[in-house]
Amino acid sequence: MYAFINVFVYTCNRCRCDEQSGNEMNKGDEESSNYTGRRVLSMSKPILVKNTKEMVTNLDFSKCIKVADLGCSSGQNTFLAMSEIVNTINALCQERNQIPPEIDCCLKDLPGNDFNTTFKFISFFNEKLTSKTPCFVSGVPGSFHSRLFPSKSLHFIHSNCGLNYLSKVPEGLEKNKMSVYITSSSPLSEYKAYLNQFQKDFTTFLRMRSEEMVSNGRMVITLLGRNAIDDPLYRDCCHHLTLVSDSLRDLVFEGLVSASKVISFNMPLYDPTDEELKEIIINEGSFQINDLETHAFDLGHSKEENRESCRAKPGEKEANCIRAAFEMMLVAHFGDAINIDTLFAKYAHHVSQHASCMRKTSVILVVSWSDGKSENEMSNGDEECSNYTRVSILNMRGGDGHNSYATNSLLQRRVLSMSKPILVKNTKEMMTNLEFPKCIKVADLGCSSGQNTFLAMSEIVNTINALCQERNQNPPEIDCCLNDLPGNDFNTTFKFISFFNDKLTSNTPCFVSGVPGSFYSRLFPSKSLHFIHSNYSVNYPSKVPEGLEKNKMGVYITSSSPLSEYKAYLNQFQKDFNTFLRMRSEEMVSNGRMVITLLGRNTIDDPLYRDCCHHLTLLSDSLRDLVIEGLVSASTVNSFNMPFYDPTEEEVKEIIRNEASFQINDLETHAFDLGHSKEESSLQSCRAKSGEKEANCIRAATETMLVAHFRDAINIDTLFAKYAHHVSQHASCINKTSITLVASLVRK
Repeated sequence: MYAFINVFVYTCNRCRCDEQSGNEMNKGDEESSNYTGRRVLSMSKPILVKNTKEMVTNLDFSKCIKVADLGCSSGQNTFLAMSEIVNTINALCQERNQIPPEIDCCLKDLPGNDFNTTFKFISFFNEKLTSKTPCFVSGVPGSFHSRLFPSKSLHFIHSNCGLNYLSKVPEGLEKNKMSVYITSSSPLSEYKAYLNQFQKDFTTFLRMRSEEMVSNGRMVITLLGRNAIDDPLYRDCCHHLTLVSDSLRDLVFEGLVSASKVISFNMPLYDPTDEELKEIIINEGSFQINDLETHAFDLGHSKEENRESCRAKPGEKEANCIRAAFEMMLVAHFGDAINIDTLFAKYAHHVSQHASCMRKTSVILVVSWSDGKSENEMSNGDEECSNYTRVSILNMRGGDGHNSYATNSLLQRRVLSMSKPILVKNTKEMMTNLEFPKCIKVADLGCSSGQNTFLAMSEIVNTINALCQERNQNPPEIDCCLNDLPGNDFNTTFKFISFFNDKLTSNTPCFVSGVPGSFYSRLFPSKSLHFIHSNYSVNYPSKVPEGLEKNKMGVYITSSSPLSEYKAYLNQFQKDFNTFLRMRSEEMVSNGRMVITLLGRNTIDDPLYRDCCHHLTLLSDSLRDLVIEGLVSASTVNSFNMPFYDPTEEEVKEIIRNEASFQINDLETHAFDLGHSKEESSLQSCRAKSGEKEANCIRAATETMLVAHFRDAINIDTLFAKYAHHVSQHASCINKTSITLVASLVRK
């Protein structure tokens, strides 16, 4: 069986070496490489458009198309390629009078890539689209030398910069004599070592993609190649790695770095000829070559720019581009032993000296592959899209520092332990009722940053594996989708993938992705989800309710609030939770399951009453302290309201019943405790400690919102020192209104 592939072989603007620590593009220099990426994308556009059209036609205008950009890096370039593919699909559907498909856009790079920056360009992507076809963006952390997606799930693959880079530096290299790559003076064994590693890696890449791609799928890939000349060692004087070697050698001659340090560094890259590429593809056997073209390679200095006055500027351009690609790798090896600015100043100088080079070995190859077998596979809630701007500040504090959510989320772990019986029960029932499908797609909505999301995911995956073993069934592939707002710190979350793998009790294939977006809009293709988990996320509405009166220094509902305030919060929660259920009903298969945990309140006669140790009551008290001490103005505090609602059990039930897409399977209430036990409440020394714990927990959850409103008007450290003090004063509170609601729902 074959699939269509088109390969454009050209320069990479991105460093890619899976087994080195410095393997991501320099985030700060990302813009430096965008220009070259855009030029190459413009060059490849005809083949990209042609093969997109052929893919859609041969797949009989599938209802859902899954597209992957492998090696997306950080920045906007990945969205230029994606928008070209999506717009081509839309134009073809309009031309052929076909309903456009939903499009699943998967952006893949190594786990250390700066996905946070990439997700900031989602609005740029939306602006590039020529129609409102539903597109669902996700980030996929992993190496493309391993499996990344479920079997037979991909329809189109694009890669604009990845496959020149090897999974590791080849073994058995001799000392490089201050050349970071193959040169004319290298032994032939060095060329063979690089070629063997490339053959191994590219074969693995093809084999992995052949398992993931549907028949008649297409692939468009770019790499840097070289002319097929008799001497496999020859690289021209202006080859970018020759210039890196020359620049490092300059630093050695000037005594700025030791020769031994340079000699021990080799670049994990290979630039194949078209014949080498053909041979690997033919031998691997999954793909059939359809076209092969070569194009001139130029990093930016044209013949017209060869005048002496113009040489320096393109030299700087190329130096910035190469720096963006290689800086992290260079720093990982050399550390502080070299000055990066000095190195690439040398590089720019060498470019200007070689701008008139005519005998260039580097080329761009354009290859297409084809197959003959066909296989068909599977409203974006536009009115909700405006919620992105309203909820953009509802992110937990990122990173993994002292005040981060990742460090201060013990409460969520305790709640997960509390909800585990319902989670396990519903996972088993889902698998049984769906008759053990071959692939399961699970989503954690509101994953935040840190490891908690993987605790929930590992519980679900391990339950599935145990049940399959018990019932003598083949375990499914599991697609694990982690959703939160685009401003969430996905980078920190992806650092815990190894933690997730350690938690798994079997080797069942699991594919992790980050899905940036509001869960009050569509996030996934129709009928694609089997299981949804959400922990304390649906409490946060899409916006602060309208029509609230001034809060008199209470950030949320209190006993002194007017009844209209309660009604405004309830109405907003009803609207948002109804939207949430409607969106999920479109995305979930029949008999799919959803387990949601919310912070709720006891059903009492007074809907305004919140106890003295309610976390938002304590936050109000702490802000009021700052006002009294003259540290913030009363008007600034009065204008702040928390976008949050803690519903009763009956309010939740009513919304679910009225929306009518889901049936309530379980609904339990549990005591809510932010961490200070009854034993601790009797000891003054313990009260302070538990107060600090709760303060850190609430700070991690609310700091982003507070800073967005108050900015420099308050000192966050001072505010939560006040909060900790108030916790210790109310640790003995008995009549608590807050509870935890754990609900499981079944898609009708």
